[in-house]
Amino acid sequence: GLVLPVSFSLADFFTAVNGDGDHVTVVRGSTSDSLIDFLNEFYLDFYTADGSLFSGNEIFEPKEDALPIDMDQLTVWDWTGVDIDKEVTAPEGHTSVHDKVKTELERTDAAVILYDHGTGEIADFVTITEFGDETAFTFYHCKGSGSATAGARVDDVYEVSGQAQKSVAWAGLSRFEQRIHYKKRKTNLIRGTPEALQQILERAKSRRQRFDVKIVQPGISKATISAGMAECLGATSGHLRGFGLPRLEIIGSA
Repeated sequence: GLVLPVSFSLADFFTAVNGDGDHVTVVRGSTSDSLIDFLNEFYLDFYTADGSLFSGNEIFEPKEDALPIDMDQLTVWDWTGVDIDKEVTAPEGHTSVHDKVKTELERTDAAVILYDHGTGEIADFVTITEFGDETAFTFYHCKGSGSATAGARVDDVYEVSGQAQKSVAWAGLSRFEQRIHYKKRKTNLIRGTPEALQQILERAKSRRQRFDVKIVQPGISKATISAGMAECLGATSGHLRGFGLPRLEIIGSA
């Protein structure tokens, strides 16, 4: 893939390390800009472990300190037979984290199961389920363990927590539908058909909608979770609640 080294400073924002800032062009309608100019106009957002937002050259800190994650928000799965340090693929005859999640989701009564792993993903997996007069959308963000055994490694939660926080961008029916149509060639339907998906989305417009976010990280041990991990996950949960989403659920190990 393309690699374009850039540097960042509070004064100059993004600049190309090798001076070749025009190597990549971003086209928007009838206008075009270099990638560097685009990044400096439409800032990247970075979320920190304590829930702060770094955008442009400004940092926005949470109004109050994040509370550690409630242990009731941690769900334990049985990972026997799963190579928990293999996120997407595992050697032949072995099971990866994504394989395990797929198997578990196929046991649910979700009407639609989407696999959206890749650049610009909504989440690794998305399920859509109809309950009474409610349509529930659940985003599953998955990450492999940093080791073959679960433990108290804070690195195991940083990246996946950031992915979960970004879920708020798609936690609305119109935004979700637009994103699905935009990515339809890159999104795999594990259960359901394109026609069934469209019918469910149409019905959802006259029903209550619920958006849930779940983190799947077998490297998180409920028994030995560290204070740093609990605070990072707590900040993520608080961020989601601030946008009106239900409590974050973390699926990990015993």
